[in-house]
Amino acid sequence: MTTRYQIIGALIAIVALATTAWHVNAAANDRDAAIRSLAAMENRVDDLAGRLANANGRLRRDHTEAQDVRASKILAQIALDQHHAQLAMTEADRDQSAQVRDAKNAEVVVVQQCLDGAGRALDALERHDPVATTAALQS
Repeated sequence: MTTRYQIIGALIAIVALATTAWHVNAAANDRDAAIRSLAAMENRVDDLAGRLANANGRLRRDHTEAQDVRASKILAQIALDQHHAQLAMTEADRDQSAQVRDAKNAEVVVVQQCLDGAGRALDALERHDPVATTAALQS
């Protein structure tokens, strides 16, 4: 009977060992699958880190370009303001020149009137007309 119990015990031990081996093999397969998944995740993390670095680089470039555009806009506004100031100064100079011209034209008219009066006075003087000479000089 002992051998029968020994055989049964041995069979139970073999079944237990086979079950354990089967579980160990499944655990090893699961561990290998987990290692592959971890490696795949690490690759994805590395890929995402690279993409993030590229995106950060583009963001820095875009930020720099935006600053350049703002600076260019400010410089253009300053140049425009300077042109407007120069235009205002030119218009003021033009207006002043027109006033001087008008004043000179008025002086020319007065001088012309004086010359015309002097000419009439000379004509009257040559005609020996003292009244007309005096009137021409007074006008």
